[in-house]
Amino acid sequence: MVVLEKEFAVAKGSSNRSMQKTRHIALLLCVLFIAASLISGAFIATHANHEHDRNGPNGSCTTCTQVMVVGNLLKTLGLAAATITICIALHYAIIYTLKPIVSDFCLSTLVSLKVQLNS
Repeated sequence: MVVLEKEFAVAKGSSNRSMQKTRHIALLLCVLFIAASLISGAFIATHANHEHDRNGPNGSCTTCTQVMVVGNLLKTLGLAAATITICIALHYAIIYTLKPIVSDFCLSTLVSLKVQLNS
């Protein structure tokens, strides 16, 4: 019996370690994503008004191309974040407005009404 308890404790400890490792990896990815966004914004701010030959050797400036790519990426991420925020807000609004209606309509069975009357 003692051996089984020790094995269970070891298995539980390894589960906690793997969960902590997963949390650390997720935190690291979040930090890297935020850092990349901030660095991209700084790149746009510092290189937005640079002086150059607009046509360049191949007809386009690499700095201008990178600024446009980063700008489009940040706009897309901002739109995605706004869309997710609106969807979550609508989800909670619908849940909280329909919850009283559904609980009164669907969950009123004869057994539940009898239990409510008895208690």
